[in-house]
Amino acid sequence: MTRRIIRLCSATGKATEDMLRAMVIILSLFIIPNLSAAGRSSETLKAIASTSCDMPLGWGDIALRKPRFGVFGEVHGTQEAPELFGRVACALAAQGKSVLVAVEHDVSFDPAYQAAWRQPPEKFAAALLQAGWKGSRDGKGSVAMLDMLKRLHQLAWQGRAIRLTAFDGERDDVQHRKFGTLPGQRPREAAQADNIRIAADQASYDFILVLTGNFHASKQSFKRGGTAVEPMAMHLARIGPMVTLDARYSRGSAWTCELKPGMRSEPGKPISKDAIECAIHSVGMQPDLGQNQFLSLNASSDADDAYDGFFWLGTIHGSPPAVRDQ
Repeated sequence: MTRRIIRLCSATGKATEDMLRAMVIILSLFIIPNLSAAGRSSETLKAIASTSCDMPLGWGDIALRKPRFGVFGEVHGTQEAPELFGRVACALAAQGKSVLVAVEHDVSFDPAYQAAWRQPPEKFAAALLQAGWKGSRDGKGSVAMLDMLKRLHQLAWQGRAIRLTAFDGERDDVQHRKFGTLPGQRPREAAQADNIRIAADQASYDFILVLTGNFHASKQSFKRGGTAVEPMAMHLARIGPMVTLDARYSRGSAWTCELKPGMRSEPGKPISKDAIECAIHSVGMQPDLGQNQFLSLNASSDADDAYDGFFWLGTIHGSPPAVRDQ
């Protein structure tokens, strides 16, 4: 092809030579990327394709409130909740926003999670699982959760500003002295919010997205064991502007831990591990809003004040632990 171009150039003059050189450059712009893609493994191409995402309908209304924290209160152990949450994080990062993704995993694993995040995609999942992920019995360590983090890590590896942090539990002795004397579950809720704050302050983020149980995402206090508890979201709202959403769905299943048939809990007594069955269970049906997922802010005065809105999942399906108990 090169010899043919040289012959043509000599016959047609300098203007044609310049035009043909430009044609060679243009052709190279198409040929080289295609050759590069052909040299990639099918697994790599599949991973890159999986990071494409679209923002669920309704995010625009939430963005108008300019929240620093977006809290998604899920039912642990579904395929759909991490998938929708991941779509939001992915779409924001693809828009050039800097995003911190906070997941309800033990904060003691966070340093190892940071090391895993620095690994290339082919090593990320193994590093994450070795870091302490033991397949939480209640669905927080689900296959769907792992798949979501793999997709977001792939996006980060491509250069998007997206990071990960784990926030559950007390971080250290300093935090224990700060919250440890609080009664009941109050230390855990306060520590969760404090851990998210600490991670958020380590860099400049446009959004901090939090995936947690809807128990922790509530803006209303409640009583447990006779003690008033302020959920994590109430603490977080004091740190910065926040929008908190509750999961809603029509029907389906989730990986949950429930009392075995015939077993009863007694007030003031711990429930033994043998009395709990962790498996895929059916969940109650809510009014059907269709199968298309979306986000919505509460529009009526009689809406649930515990949340600013909800994220609609349609029919949900249980997702088992990525790693079963050792």
